[in-house]
Amino acid sequence: MPGWSAKLPLSILTDFEEFAVYDCRMKPVKTDKVSLSRILYLKYTDYADRCEEIAGIFSRDAILKGSFDKYAESNKIKKGTTEVDAAFLQEIERWRELLARNIALRNPNLSQRELNFAKCGNSLIGPDFYDHQQMSLFDEEEIYRVNAFDWNAEFAEIMKDGGFDAVIGNPPYVRQESLTDFKPYFEKRFSVYNGVADLYVYFIEKGVSLLRQGGFFSYIVANKWFRANYGKPLRQWMKLQHILEIIDFGDLPVFKQATTYPCILVIQKKAPGPTFRAVTIKTLDFGDLLDRQADRSTRISFV
Repeated sequence: MPGWSAKLPLSILTDFEEFAVYDCRMKPVKTDKVSLSRILYLKYTDYADRCEEIAGIFSRDAILKGSFDKYAESNKIKKGTTEVDAAFLQEIERWRELLARNIALRNPNLSQRELNFAKCGNSLIGPDFYDHQQMSLFDEEEIYRVNAFDWNAEFAEIMKDGGFDAVIGNPPYVRQESLTDFKPYFEKRFSVYNGVADLYVYFIEKGVSLLRQGGFFSYIVANKWFRANYGKPLRQWMKLQHILEIIDFGDLPVFKQATTYPCILVIQKKAPGPTFRAVTIKTLDFGDLLDRQADRSTRISFV
């Protein structure tokens, strides 16, 4: 069902002779009956008697007033509903498990550690971490803990062509107190370095550095760098980037059970522009973020 994959709460199907409304939050299966997840069904003979009801929910004015959203929420089918993002992540996890089993069958000599860390690593730490250091000082456990990752080796063709077309992500929320062992490396390798900066700061610079010219970057990260002292190097670095948009959610609970003060950064790898679009979101009660952005955006320039 296109409505489910598009993350729409409801879909309306009509040829005028019939009018049907489906709850799209239930993942469709090919063997489903036509009536499954259908919450309203009318024939043209019903229209006269239910005209006010139809107009009060599905007309343009009703939709703008929020009546359609309230109807969607009040008619939500609890059993079996799955958000497309959650379902997609579940599917990815299933693929990973199948891939791991396949690799293990074809490579019986692989250890559990090697299997778990196939083509994985610390994306912020490169093989240069060991430069000018005696490798004999690092035992197997320490090398495993550092888990350096070589982007140029693991994605040779992509990096040879200039980098990725897009980098999208949600970096881990790790406080600076846990980064002590890596701070000397970060200080040498990242222009956004600050001794008390949280981990996401380095992920921003690293993500943009992996782009090809003209490529696009978008992360959802904490907005504390706007004002915090540790964010000053990042703000200076931002002046050198082509920022397309910053969407600030303030203290809204974008992530359930966690107050992270999130914002969304959108950057293109090209020469910096004179202004960028800034959006402040005051409520999560909206259907489409793009519409909310258009209504509440302003142009900002760096000083």
